[in-house]
Amino acid sequence: MRSPTGAEDLEALVVRVRFLWGFSIRRPSVSKAQPSYSTIPPTTLIGALSAPIAVSKKYGEVVARGKSIYSASTIAMDFVAAASLTFEERRGRAPVGIYWEDLNRYAIHQFQRRERRAEREFMFGAIGVGKIYAPDAIAKIVYILDTAKARSVLGDTWRSDLIRYAYQITRIGSKESLVAVEDARLARVKPVGREFCTSLYQPLEYLERLESPYNPDIPYYARCPGSEKVPEAYIETFWEESFEFGVQPGEKLYLVPGTRSPIMPGE
Repeated sequence: MRSPTGAEDLEALVVRVRFLWGFSIRRPSVSKAQPSYSTIPPTTLIGALSAPIAVSKKYGEVVARGKSIYSASTIAMDFVAAASLTFEERRGRAPVGIYWEDLNRYAIHQFQRRERRAEREFMFGAIGVGKIYAPDAIAKIVYILDTAKARSVLGDTWRSDLIRYAYQITRIGSKESLVAVEDARLARVKPVGREFCTSLYQPLEYLERLESPYNPDIPYYARCPGSEKVPEAYIETFWEESFEFGVQPGEKLYLVPGTRSPIMPGE
């Protein structure tokens, strides 16, 4: 995702989704162990929007560009300048969700020494698979769009098409992480030119770290004045936005308002 030339070239696609049971999204650089994120990375949000576009345009699961092969998720990445998400608070300030790991029977022979891979007793194992149980949880997704690139990729009817594609999102994360889209709309984006409060997670590099009034060794960021949300945040590591096969993307730090588990949205 590359930054567009100016704010006049930006619009926002705001999508409100409801989770059926929750979601599961594998963390980077894991193999046998399969912990899940407690929130949804930008790359997963971009992939969720790319899927209905790929189906509509009859693309396969991969896209060839020159000599390189990319995931079909690169379709939306071409015009999405940024993506973020926040969960809506539940009534009574109840937690949105909680982290859990279920034991699943997985093939693990690929992790064994070569001479043991054909032995039946080493072929399978009980693996803890992470997931967030958040039945009926509601999240707001914000995609910042480069309008010129959106028109180039989707055509002159890109606005109406993009709303239609947003309503066709059926899952966010693993194939079992089903969602129902309740609302999708476009909005203008205007620069504020000052500090602002947000419940959306942000790249850590754009934020100013303050000195904690309690412990200088603890990351501390200013609480929004007058906010009644959880005055906490945690740092999360996501992949950088890259979908090329055979190329491992770098990692990028984000500040996520709220708590990791139980999930409580913050600001």
